[in-house]
Amino acid sequence: EATPRKRPPMRELTIDVYSTALYRSRRWCLLISTVLVAGAMAMTAMSMKIDAGVPQILPEDHNRVTLDSAKGAFLSNDDAMPDSFQSSPWSGAVCEAESLRSDCDMHWCEVHPRFAHPAEEECACFAKAFSDGNLSGSQAILHQRIVAEGPVSDALLSELHASRSASFGWTPSGTSWLAREMPALLQLDWRRGRTSVKSIHTVTAPFLRPDLSSPTSASEVCFCGTAACQLPQEYVAAPLASLTGAGATSGLR
Repeated sequence: EATPRKRPPMRELTIDVYSTALYRSRRWCLLISTVLVAGAMAMTAMSMKIDAGVPQILPEDHNRVTLDSAKGAFLSNDDAMPDSFQSSPWSGAVCEAESLRSDCDMHWCEVHPRFAHPAEEECACFAKAFSDGNLSGSQAILHQRIVAEGPVSDALLSELHASRSASFGWTPSGTSWLAREMPALLQLDWRRGRTSVKSIHTVTAPFLRPDLSSPTSASEVCFCGTAACQLPQEYVAAPLASLTGAGATSGLR
């Protein structure tokens, strides 16, 4: 007697049907998947934009970061300066911090990296000795430039003048010294991306030379409570001058 044939469970029948259908349409599945991936890649490539801006790795107050926003305040080169544009004639003398010229319209220098952070009551001085053919005998002249954050008082000038005179081996002549304010000094600090404007005074003082073999003249630049400039190599750094009393309290404001 023949036994009835058992039917497979419903779950196995379902899996078998899906497997058969998937095998028969395998080429269509591969084609459709390839088309979808290619289409997604094409749409992504079309929507991509290259950012040509400056990476935000600099502080917000850096001049390179604020350049783009500042450009919006100006017209384009073609609108602001057409071919027919002619600038007004102007000429001015821009001098280094150590310059002894009297016709300078402004001074400028780059900040010395070793003297970028001075103490408020100290002056970093740099001197250069030379011979002046107009002087004879025991006469000597000191040309001194004093750079500070703001106005410089007579007390500071007097104290600094007295403290620096002995460094050249000279003695006071008894004649009063002459001081006057010069056009401002523009300092450029490339490492920090900053600029600053400092006051600059010149002091011309006569001295006597006990040793006639010593130089007849000297040029000295002192930076009081402010960053020092990079000067020519012939300027030698002198010991720091510590200011006390009236020179320190009222001289640097």
